[in-house]
Amino acid sequence: MVFAEGKKTEVIYLNHWNKMDRQKMILKIAPHVGSAPMTVVREAARVKKLHLKEQKGSGAQPYNEYWCVLDVDEHEDLPNALQCALDNGISVALSNPCLEIWFLFHFDSETKWLHRDEAQKRAYDHLRCTKSTFGGTHISRLFPQYETARKHAKALEIKHADDGVKGAGNPSSNIWKLIDIIRTGKPCDAEDSGTELGRK
Repeated sequence: MVFAEGKKTEVIYLNHWNKMDRQKMILKIAPHVGSAPMTVVREAARVKKLHLKEQKGSGAQPYNEYWCVLDVDEHEDLPNALQCALDNGISVALSNPCLEIWFLFHFDSETKWLHRDEAQKRAYDHLRCTKSTFGGTHISRLFPQYETARKHAKALEIKHADDGVKGAGNPSSNIWKLIDIIRTGKPCDAEDSGTELGRK
């Protein structure tokens, strides 16, 4: 079950992945309740606790994993939100500065710091769309380059670690970990949950 900071882009993107491999797993994206990281994480924790309570009463199986899809942006409450996610067993797909950096990884290997406005502009120049027009035809341009984006993202994790950067350095995104789960239907390993990448 996924709780997203954004109302549209994340939902469209993840649902398209799920449609390609829907026989492997059940993906549910929760209704949007707000874009502040703490709001998203608290809702995820609330729903997870509710599901666990219902399971005890009826034997119904809750979702195997609960994820929040967040951007670093300029959210002051992000460190507290990430700690709240860790405390409640919620995995985090975190992009720094924003989700569009992940889209950009499909086309370019980025290593320098990027402001979210620049990342958004460059990503959508590649996709030839704006946030309001983002959809399936644009996502189809990303699919063939998935492994390239994944390779770029993983290389940056290693680079940031070697440079002594704690948490999610700029640029970075670990949303590939969530996408891999959607593609394979296999639960995420604890060490790959994504929460560690986002800790401050």
